[in-house]
Amino acid sequence: MKTLCIDTSGPAVIALVDGRETLAEAVEPNARRHAESLGLLLSETLEALDLSDLPSAGVDRVCVGVGPGPFTGLRAGIVFASTLGRGLGVPVLGIGSLEALARQALDDVETERASLEVSSLKVRNRRALDDVETAIPPLEVDSLEIPNHQLLNEGATAIPPLELDPLRTAADSARDEARGGQQGEGARVLVMTDAKRREVYWGIYEAKGADDVRTVSGPNVGPVADALMVAIDEGVDAVAGPQEILASLQTVLEEDLREVRGFGEMALVPQDVNPAVFPRIVDACAEDEFPLTPLYLRRPDIHGQPVQEMPAD
Repeated sequence: MKTLCIDTSGPAVIALVDGRETLAEAVEPNARRHAESLGLLLSETLEALDLSDLPSAGVDRVCVGVGPGPFTGLRAGIVFASTLGRGLGVPVLGIGSLEALARQALDDVETERASLEVSSLKVRNRRALDDVETAIPPLEVDSLEIPNHQLLNEGATAIPPLELDPLRTAADSARDEARGGQQGEGARVLVMTDAKRREVYWGIYEAKGADDVRTVSGPNVGPVADALMVAIDEGVDAVAGPQEILASLQTVLEEDLREVRGFGEMALVPQDVNPAVFPRIVDACAEDEFPLTPLYLRRPDIHGQPVQEMPAD
């Protein structure tokens, strides 16, 4: 199934995805040129595939990011996606940007975990083999008079059993304690995007299968320190978000969170939304609805006044 993916919660991105394969992608890094750039990005995407128009691309659906993001950018992306969907006669689905970032980060964290577990297993097995070599004394000439099967039996009792569980770190134990002492749960990530006014829009997510995510906490708006304190309580493995947001975390960690350093460090995963993950989330939750309701960073500063009735004469 071919999906046209659009996101304007940060840089404007358009991608044409077939299943899990990204066929073409175009990006405008300037987050203040959404309205002007979307048409050009679509043209670039089609030209990369030698297509003359969008109907010839065989699009089956349109997925668009609904934020959180700035008012103007989100509206430009959602209106653009809705117009294309109506013209093509295909459904238009709204995907949360925090969920997309979480899925991207979980892919990275789980891949790193798998690599770490393989490396730890190799270390544990190497140690066991070293123990075996020291536990079995070298054969002496006289021992050849003993039946071979007796030698094998004695050697078998001297060999310690291989321990196949991967090595656990202090950070692993801290995360297990934060999650109520339960081991084996999937990775958790804290996702943050800029909410202006020195605050972040944040949520904590964990894997729900191989393609979707489950919300653990949030979404919320507040200071970075508040988000990190909740993340530590929830046993978060990594923090994901745009590069400029993560760059400010070091100061917060040094100044505001000194008393909780004993919980171990969380990995930082800098990234922008990759709309190519939108179809994975949709396919994993076919029974859910994906409304085109924008999640603005905050309510507008200017609000309409209630209508007042004129006094009767």
